[in-house]
This record gives sequence, C-alpha cells and structure tokens, in this order.
Amino acid sequence: MGDEKSLAGAPVVAAGPDPSAKQAAPRRSRWARLSLSTQVLSALLAIASLGYVLTGLVNIAIQRNAADERIEASLAQEVAELRTLAEGTDPVTGQPFSSVGALLELAMERNIPNLREGFVATLNGQVLPAPQGSGDLHLERVEPLLQRMAQVRANSPVTRGSLVHEGRELQYVIVGVTVGDSPDLGVFAAAVDVSAEYALNDRAVRAHSAASLAALLLIASLGALAFNRVLRPLQRLGDTAETITGTDLSTRVDTRGPSDLKKLAESVNRMLDRLQAAFAGQKAMLDDVGHELRTPLTVIRGHLELMNPADEADVDETRTLVTDELDRMSRLIDDLVLIVKSEAPDFLRPTPTDVDATVESALTRARSLADRDWRLDTSSGLVVEVDEQRLTQALLQLASNAVRFTDPGDLIEFGTRRSTDDVQVWVRDAGEGIPAKELANVFNRFERGTSLRNRGEAGQGSGLGLSIVSAIARAHGGQVTVSSQPGVGSQFTITLPRNAPTIPLEFE
Repeated sequence: MGDEKSLAGAPVVAAGPDPSAKQAAPRRSRWARLSLSTQVLSALLAIASLGYVLTGLVNIAIQRNAADERIEASLAQEVAELRTLAEGTDPVTGQPFSSVGALLELAMERNIPNLREGFVATLNGQVLPAPQGSGDLHLERVEPLLQRMAQVRANSPVTRGSLVHEGRELQYVIVGVTVGDSPDLGVFAAAVDVSAEYALNDRAVRAHSAASLAALLLIASLGALAFNRVLRPLQRLGDTAETITGTDLSTRVDTRGPSDLKKLAESVNRMLDRLQAAFAGQKAMLDDVGHELRTPLTVIRGHLELMNPADEADVDETRTLVTDELDRMSRLIDDLVLIVKSEAPDFLRPTPTDVDATVESALTRARSLADRDWRLDTSSGLVVEVDEQRLTQALLQLASNAVRFTDPGDLIEFGTRRSTDDVQVWVRDAGEGIPAKELANVFNRFERGTSLRNRGEAGQGSGLGLSIVSAIARAHGGQVTVSSQPGVGSQFTITLPRNAPTIPLEFE
C-alpha cells in the first residue's frame, strides 16, 4: 500500500521531445512538387476557365433577361390586340360589337400564336372551341388556368401570373371581356411556355460550354508546346547547375533560346567565370601562403630544437631569430589581409585630393628609407577623387621596391602627368632593371626577382608589395604597369581614371 500511495501522490510529467531527434524535413505541397511549366500552364488554364465561366454566366443572365422581355412583350401584345379589336367594329354587321361571343370568336380566329404561345376563351364559364392553328399548348386542357379564368368577374382587372402544368412553366394573362349592356361575360387568356423559351437559352449555353471546352483543350495543347519550348533553356540551366561541383567549374550553360533566357544564361556563364577565377585565385593563394609560412615555421622549429638552453648566448640568438621570423609572418598576414580587403566596397575612402601634393608628401616620407638621389617631377595640376592614404601606401611600396634594386646615391624619382582621360603617377629608379622574362609576373603574389635573390635579400620581403600596389590601383578603377631595361632601371606607373569631377589647379 505504501508503494501505491507513493505512486498516487507523485506528479505526472509528460515526456518532452527528444532534443537529439532530428526534425523531419518540411513536406512540400503537391503544387510545389509540380514542374514550372505545369504550374504556369495550370494557372493559365484556371484563369481561362474562370473567364469562360464568368462569360457564360453573364451570357445566361443576358439571354434570360431577353427571354423575360419577349414573354412580357408577347402577353402585352395579346391584351393590346384584344382591346383594339373590341374598340373596332364587327366585320359582319359593320357596327360595334353587340355580342361577347362574336368578339371572342373573331379574336381567336385572327390570333396566330407561335410555337411557344397559346390562347383560350370562355363565354359564361363555357370553353369556346379552339380554331385551327391556335398553338400546341392546348390551353383548353390546362385545368389550373381554366379555374383561374372562372374566378374573373366583369370588373376584374387584367391578371398576370404563372403556373406549372405537366412539367411546363406557363406565364399567362387573363382578361375579362364585356360588350355594352350584354349580360354575357367572356374571359380571354393567353399563355407562353416559359420552359420552351428558356430551352433556347439552354442550347446557347451548351454551345458556349462546348466551345469553351474546345478552346481550353486548344490552349492546353499549344501552351504545353510553347512552355516546353520556352522553358527548355531553364531546364538546361538546371541540368548544368547539377553538373557543377566545387572541383569542376568548367561547365557552361547553353545560351540558345529566347533573348531574355539567353541573357540569363550569359549572365550565369559570366558568374561561373568569376567563380572559377575566384576559386583558382583562392587555391593559388592558399598554396602560396602555405609555402611562404612553411619556411619560417621550419626555421623556427629547427633553431628551437638545436638551441642549448644552458647557453645564454645561444638562447638570445635563437630568441632574436624567432622574433624576426614571427615579425615576417605577421607582415605577411597583414599584407594578405590588405589584398583581401581591397575587394571590399569600403576599402577606399575617396576624397578630392591634390595629386601633386600627395606625391610630394609620399616622396618626403620615402627619403627616410635609404640614401638615394630622391627627385620630384609633378605636372598634373589636378584634384581627383582618390583615397589619399591608399595612394600614398602604394607609392611607398614602389619606393621600397626601388630601394631594393638600387645602390646608395642612385636616382629614384617620383612624378605625375595628366592626359585627357586619366592621371598617371609614377616611380622611376636607375637600378638594375628587370629581365624581360620576369616583367609579366612582377605583380603576382610572392613573386621575387632573380636580381633580388642574387643580392641575398629574398627573405627580407613578403613578395606581396607589388601585388598590394596592383590591388590599390584596381580598387580605384585604374591599373599599374611597369617598363624596365636591365642595367638602366625601371618605371612603375599607376594610372588613375579621371571620370570623377576634377578641379584644375592654378600655378603662378
């Protein structure tokens, strides 16, 4: 019993969902699983069907209203003709009618109903014989109508109404007829078969429905052909996308098809070109970075393994070497980060900048790099929208590069010039020059010239200086070029576009 009380008093805790259990992927609706062409064609058919239905309903309403107007006009005409006849003369005597029976007989003889109309007359409650051609309704057999006619009195107004007899809906008009002082009471009734009138509308509706169905079938057939033709380029685009992987970006989309889809395919191909180039660049950078970092790490590891902890001189020497290698690795990483940032939209902060003054300021800073014959030749006289700090950074990189390839007292010259579309900023040196076979690769990452290696200075730089200059020039929408002659010297030229508003400077 103690166990039972314990169980009874224990709180009931519902088991929650297992957090480790994977959530089921959301199920797509049947509509979402359909192909694009099927969805578009289905939507088109739905819109067309709705249009046909609305058109049919409007047509039915219009025709039904027209039928009601025809029925109303037909019954009103019967009453009008009877009154006109009663106001005339008896063709037998040439005098006004003196007999109700003669008036009704003449009215029935002259009245020629159509296939959906009929009439009947009674005299003092007795049904008058129907003449030949009085219609197919045979109103003399419609007992509900005869009963209502029997209720008419001499002073009763014209009666309008409807009834159903043997599956037919009839609309009728009943008119009491008297002549002068005659005590006889005649009753004239005319009726229209509403069901037969509406049947004409029903045939028109069926014809409209058949035509609409045929039109929908035609739209479905032609639409399927058209959509398959138009969307085939999209299918090829999807198939191509399925074949593209992270290791193979060489596949391109077929550009055949309508102009809009052709433009889309060309845009996708250009995007794939950029992705392929970006992936190739990233792979090359990773390979280069791995190679460049492996050397200082190997040097550090080797010296640390060979270091004698008991020898203070060896420890100090190793510490100095390791610190230098770590500094070089830090500079390498900083340079790589700068190159990556150059692709970002906020890399530059352009402001109206006096190009000549910026070059002169960069030359002043460069003088502290080494003992060289530093000179200035500026002639642009322009204020251009550039990032002054980035431009100065590029010039100092070029100056540092020029110092490496020159000896004390050699010429290093900064200068500017203007042209119609751009402004050029250059750094010229009278150093060793660059061999022609190396000119095409000087702006590549981690590229070091043979002259620098022969000087024994290969380990002093990261090999990214000229790549940084190129990145800064591209960020400005310009470029950097080099011309060199071994034994004479080199000139690096940064060309900046003048598409931004420029302000000419005045010189005395």
